[in-house]
Amino acid sequence: MLDISAAIPTFVITLREGVEAALVVGISDYRELPDVVRSAGEAEAVRDALDGLGFEVDLVTDADARALGDALDRFVAGLGEGDTALVHFTG
Repeated sequence: MLDISAAIPTFVITLREGVEAALVVGISDYRELPDVVRSAGEAEAVRDALDGLGFEVDLVTDADARALGDALDRFVAGLGEGDTALVHFTG
């Protein structure tokens, strides 16, 4: 498997052999800060790279706190014993 950990900030938890699942988040729209340029595009590029490596990828862009929490809850709920979970955040 290609090691992309040096190129992007991520954390990976491997429990055992199973599904490789990823949650990729790109936030560029902040209420209190100027927009972060390219976050959604970077998240899409990470999604495409992980998809090419065989990960099942959930992509979330410009979500508010509630939608982001819901996406994280769904992601965690979908994990099973032996799955590999990767979460990437840009923004």
